[in-house]
Amino acid sequence: MEIGPEETPDMGTKIRVLAGHMPVIPHETRGIGVAGGSDALVERPAHRIGFAEERRNTELTGSVDRLPPHRDEAAGKQFPAASSSAQQHSPHGFRPDPSYDIVIRSYQRDFQWLRYCLESIGRYCTGFRSVVVIIPPASLAKWRWLGLSADRVLCCPAYRDDYLGQQVTKLHADRYSDADFICHVDSDCVFERSTTPGDLTCEGRPYVLMEPYARLDRHIPWRALTERFLGEDVGHEFMRRPPYTFPRWLYPALRKRSRELHGMSLEEYVMSRPPRGFSEFNALGAYAYRHHRDAFHWIDVAHDAAPPPPCHVFWSRQNLDASIRAEIRRLIDAPATPHSGR
Repeated sequence: MEIGPEETPDMGTKIRVLAGHMPVIPHETRGIGVAGGSDALVERPAHRIGFAEERRNTELTGSVDRLPPHRDEAAGKQFPAASSSAQQHSPHGFRPDPSYDIVIRSYQRDFQWLRYCLESIGRYCTGFRSVVVIIPPASLAKWRWLGLSADRVLCCPAYRDDYLGQQVTKLHADRYSDADFICHVDSDCVFERSTTPGDLTCEGRPYVLMEPYARLDRHIPWRALTERFLGEDVGHEFMRRPPYTFPRWLYPALRKRSRELHGMSLEEYVMSRPPRGFSEFNALGAYAYRHHRDAFHWIDVAHDAAPPPPCHVFWSRQNLDASIRAEIRRLIDAPATPHSGR
């Protein structure tokens, strides 16, 4: 990301982005540990954007950026630190008043969809602490040009294959949000009903929808990919519908699993896969189902009733034409429906 001269004063602590890697904090030991050690590391400054100040073309850094970094388990790789107020809870322990962030990993080609997603969140979502948008540095100029806004925006590294790269970002969501629970939606998701954290949880445990692979088309590729990664049988598909909500402790647990099974960081594993060779939410869901089942409320759609879907999922690859825009407008402008919290 290129920072113009007018943007450099008073920016506080910078986060450096090493091309192809996660952010690190200046003046700390890098210890990147790239396999083979042949990749050149290109430093680019990346910053948290303070949107109240964005129109004045300044960069602000918040408390998350100023804290010492955490290392990825045994990797020597450093990531933005989470706030000390956020605890890595026991899988079976729950705070009485946990925090929830909506996290969206996007990029410039999806910004027209993202505009509607953010509008629908503003229209229907309450009780969430923050909406966090994560984008590659190359998308920052278009973000500003379109005048988009969110509670927080963070820059992530750029990847050669961003289909895999955006999954890496999501699998490190606990490094971009210090909330107790992280609720993932994509740019092409449009909320269509009133939604609170209570609609995504049951007695403090997040809902995870799943469906037996025996009921699904045998050509769905995610089963074999997830089994290969986890080293165990996977009987269910877990990518049923967003928001995909997980506790923050699950992300480092899955990264540790990658180290134990494959001898490499989760970032390295994912980026070593062929195109469309990984499924982040299936990996998180299958790992949680096998190893931390009591920490979630599982809904098997084969025989369990599921709550009404909070959002409508479009497909960002399709043309956002007048008919789709009209459909989205109907969803956003419709009278608010009561939330289904239990």
